[in-house]
Amino acid sequence: MRTGRDPWNFVYFLFLAAMLVFCVLPIYWIYSISVKYPVDALSMPPKLIFTPTLDNFRTILESDFFGPFMNSLKTSLLATFGTLLLGAPAAYAFSRWEGRPLKNTQLWVLSPQMIPPIVVMVPFFLFWTTLDLTSTHVPLVVMLILANLPLCVWIVKGFFDDIPNDFDESGMLDGLNRVTVFFRIALPLNLTGLVAAGGFIFIQCWNEFTFSFLLTEEGNKTLPVQIAQFITPTGTLWGQITAASVLAMLPQILLLIFLQKYLVRGFSMGLK
Repeated sequence: MRTGRDPWNFVYFLFLAAMLVFCVLPIYWIYSISVKYPVDALSMPPKLIFTPTLDNFRTILESDFFGPFMNSLKTSLLATFGTLLLGAPAAYAFSRWEGRPLKNTQLWVLSPQMIPPIVVMVPFFLFWTTLDLTSTHVPLVVMLILANLPLCVWIVKGFFDDIPNDFDESGMLDGLNRVTVFFRIALPLNLTGLVAAGGFIFIQCWNEFTFSFLLTEEGNKTLPVQIAQFITPTGTLWGQITAASVLAMLPQILLLIFLQKYLVRGFSMGLK
């Protein structure tokens, strides 16, 4: 029997289909350009039927691609680990002590997320160049930790809020102090939150361009900076830039597939 809700279901289906096209179309465009010859990539109107080629990927793999790739991997992993190391205890404190001073501090912790990175880059750039550390990964890792720490605290706090205080009180009745309760009870129970936050933070670090561009040199530049170098004074090398973008997306896609259930729960519970 048909109900009055059927038209709304159809509208909802059309909305989801439109959103799917809106999200998938840019990715399809990148993939299609990466396997086109230059004459097909620049043709107007765009060619939907063409002879594919792997020349762009061959050119990327024969160039200095793996060096920036490993730099991005190292800095992203170090920044993710450092952010979780600092953010998890802070999130636990915010979750368990909800007094007014601490609640005001929560808003202060989140406030740096509202500042564009370029606004604070001049003093930080002068600071790190004065210390002569731009040839190392230290400036980029520290800046990535600072940039992602508020997001980490708020995601992980949402998961700690889901853990009843009864577990903490039971541990303290057994003679554990608050620090031991955090490491032996609260942290193991919150592995889902840590994995979700770690996935978000890794993707943020992997795609960071502003800090990477200003705080790295030729020997330690990351993948976003390397990809940007295909924009030359004589024109944009669309085939190479899209092929490199496809290769740069692969680790993120694999990570999303592996962590999808944790990331969905991070959106629905950790960000409440």
